[in-house]
Amino acid sequence: MKCYKVQKLLFRVAVGEVPEDLKEKIEFHLASCPECQKELELVKMEREFLRSVLSPEPPSYLLTRILARIKSAEEQRRRAWLPRVAWYMATGLLIAVGIGLGSFIGRSLANNGSTNLDYVTLNTEPSLEELFAIQDNQLGRR
Repeated sequence: MKCYKVQKLLFRVAVGEVPEDLKEKIEFHLASCPECQKELELVKMEREFLRSVLSPEPPSYLLTRILARIKSAEEQRRRAWLPRVAWYMATGLLIAVGIGLGSFIGRSLANNGSTNLDYVTLNTEPSLEELFAIQDNQLGRR
């Protein structure tokens, strides 16, 4: 294997992610090429240095702050059910009032309803006395 091909794969060699079919060829080349061996050592050293720099210790207050936020979120969630229940109750109350009002209006129309439809369906004209009776019935005078 040529040096430029091996040097392209040195990072993978350093982290141990070399494909099996190339592993033997790369190891053979590294055993016979001191320049590539030095490059591999440099890659390994760079990787270790970056690991030490890129993994700093978290601040001591971080855990306290995270736990406080979690507790605050839980308290808000506990209090959030009250407005939802109030909306559900208000909606239920409005539906019940609507049903009750509709039932009341329906009964009053059924009890005091106009009989004009009866005459229309029979194709007969009501007499003047019948019209006055209908009007009195609609006005609530019996």
